[in-house]
Amino acid sequence: MYPSVSSAMPQGKRALHLTQQELQAPTKRPCVWQPRPEDGENSTAITRTQLQSTLPERVLQRRVYFLNPERTKFISLGYYPARNYDPCVEIGGLGRKKPVVLTTYYLSTLSQHLPKLFESVCANESYEHKEMSFRLQTVGRNNVCKLTYDQNSITFKLNELNYLLAHIATFENQLSRYSIAQNDVILYVINALDSDVYVEPRPHASTYVLYDVLYDELKAVM
Repeated sequence: MYPSVSSAMPQGKRALHLTQQELQAPTKRPCVWQPRPEDGENSTAITRTQLQSTLPERVLQRRVYFLNPERTKFISLGYYPARNYDPCVEIGGLGRKKPVVLTTYYLSTLSQHLPKLFESVCANESYEHKEMSFRLQTVGRNNVCKLTYDQNSITFKLNELNYLLAHIATFENQLSRYSIAQNDVILYVINALDSDVYVEPRPHASTYVLYDVLYDELKAVM
């Protein structure tokens, strides 16, 4: 039986993620990683703010699709170490500071409302769906709609929305495969981070993951 996500997480400085306590701490209280004795005398405490200011949020096994011919907006899928290796979907654009990052649940929510949203945009009619911090709505009468989640938002023109609607099932299927392989990815990360040579995956590990690419990704950020 595979260990749970929380019990299988690698610990310490090399783990590519913050602890669960740090992730749940109030935003006004800086989270601090305290060095372990084996990390050496030169180790220093690192606040979450310092970590985020020096390193972008890491994404493993990322797959990127562009929403328009100009390649100014994209949707990508991958594993997020800072989110307990959860597979998520990221929707962003060039020049934007923070993309919209959706979990499996909210990608499914987006998928359910895309057909009606697309019809409304084409007909210049208003449409809105709101659920917790997730919001999907038409904007004015310029064939534009807006997706908002967790205080981050992005707008879509009609052609971008059309591409999203045509391929949303592909994105859902890929994220579902990533979810199935999540425990195998976590177990592989634990073994690979402590090895100086390529580590073969377990005999019955999920085939949805490119383990040689995953190994290179891990070593590139160490």
